[in-house]
Amino acid sequence: MVLPNALLHVGSLNVQGGIANKSSLHDFVALVEKFDIVCIQESWLTNDTDFHISNYSKFVSNRKKSKKAKRGSGGVIMLFRSDIQNGIVKCASKSRDIIWAKLKKEFFGLHQDVYLACVYIRRRNYQTQDPVHTHNNPSVDHVNDIFDTLQDEVSYYESQGGVLIVLDLNSRIGCLNEKHFTDIYSTVYRT
Repeated sequence: MVLPNALLHVGSLNVQGGIANKSSLHDFVALVEKFDIVCIQESWLTNDTDFHISNYSKFVSNRKKSKKAKRGSGGVIMLFRSDIQNGIVKCASKSRDIIWAKLKKEFFGLHQDVYLACVYIRRRNYQTQDPVHTHNNPSVDHVNDIFDTLQDEVSYYESQGGVLIVLDLNSRIGCLNEKHFTDIYSTVYRT
């Protein structure tokens, strides 16, 4: 199958938790429905929670919940319209904060496969419970590790096709307030 449209609309939303509740809100669903693929950061889901949006399939990567935590933290989700799910394949990542998916060139009528990454970079002062990152300054170690992982994975996937990265760097820009929902429009064009 080749998509009749010349482009895909890819969006990014940092939902700052509560995705299970937000997925039932009309405004949230209407925003998601503007996109073919949506990368969601900070889902705060745990393995005990789930959500559903009609006509969308998903890949989910939950961060491991601390035993002392009352809720989940971090987490990334890649939502995609169910009618294009046969053209999307989940790919491997070494990080729970990255989801990779291959957009099949045959399905989408692309010149090459495109590898889409949904990435969340936690803030630098985050104190992780992950025992791998407990030496010295865990937050700096994590940020360095995820950038190293992302660089390695981009190098690998770009040898297989095109790469598109949708990410939340968890930064502030000047004196602007952070938004709870940020729309970042990206487009993958057929060639």
